[in-house]
Amino acid sequence: MEYKVTISDGTVLEKSIQHVSYIVYPPDDYDIRRNYPRNSMVISGIIDIGEGTVGLYKWALIPGTNKECYKDVTVEHFYAGQLVSKVKFSKAFVVDYSESYSNSEGVGYFTIYLRQFAGMDIEHSNEISQEQQKKYQEQVQTNIEQTSELEKAEPKISSAVSLDNVNNVNSKPVMRITDRLKNQKDPDTLLTKEEVKLRYAKEIEASKEAYKRAIDMAKKKKVKGCVASNGKITLSGFDGKTTKAPEGFARVPLDTMFDYCKKIGHELPPKVPAFYDNGREGSYFACHAEKQLSLLTDEPIGISRDMCPDCVEYFKKHAAYTNQVKITADPKKTRIFFPDGRVEEF
Repeated sequence: MEYKVTISDGTVLEKSIQHVSYIVYPPDDYDIRRNYPRNSMVISGIIDIGEGTVGLYKWALIPGTNKECYKDVTVEHFYAGQLVSKVKFSKAFVVDYSESYSNSEGVGYFTIYLRQFAGMDIEHSNEISQEQQKKYQEQVQTNIEQTSELEKAEPKISSAVSLDNVNNVNSKPVMRITDRLKNQKDPDTLLTKEEVKLRYAKEIEASKEAYKRAIDMAKKKKVKGCVASNGKITLSGFDGKTTKAPEGFARVPLDTMFDYCKKIGHELPPKVPAFYDNGREGSYFACHAEKQLSLLTDEPIGISRDMCPDCVEYFKKHAAYTNQVKITADPKKTRIFFPDGRVEEF
């Protein structure tokens, strides 16, 4: 498969493109959903000076008050020399842009998030013959079947961990059909480490920003414990006497943490010396900030201190139980936890 991206400012990208996806967000209001859907596309690839990918960065810097921020973008997708699809955004603008570099590989990667101006239609067409279309569909079906064979067991799914449901230890989450289809068509288990970095570039950046906020809060409040941040802010620590969180912090009850750990099959180890557990074995590790925050948000988490081995094991089981990718960033590493137990570290 090959891509060709043409932008109205003269930029043409072919060899550098690795992945393109399209997303449609229909409005919740039924009366306007037909006329005002939000159309977006995400393009990622290798930074190539020869093809002028630097122009994408410059485009992202143009403010919304400048009419030059809107450009025509045409993406052509080829298979076996035939045009499979052609999508054109006639008035696209940049929502987000990111770049990442690696000394070990000597290359850089970019991801650009584009959106069509509200109320503007997109153009979609193809020139593939019926025979080529049949071959293409057969290849897609083969890929899906191969992916299905790799799935040894159907994972559990939970859209989010609700504190109201944590105590219901015997409840069994149900996997939605949309999630099952997504796993079959585009499984993360087949991605290389660099492809993972590209796909989750936005989330990785979000976790790093959350880490900065955690550090800032720890300094501002002058707290001794570890701080975890994103959306809400939690603080490690439990003295065995009070369950009230310090001002500015959220806290998950210790009983809730124990119940959830039991539910996902994570055994909290005792802390040595025993006085750290304040009379309840496992309390020291149960009250860690990142564990608490994992029950309050599905967003990437930033942590002011290095994750301990127990928290790493906890997040493996947390990702597996919820069937969601979980991302954390601490002073040394950014980790991506996959539902199949795989962990990528950057």
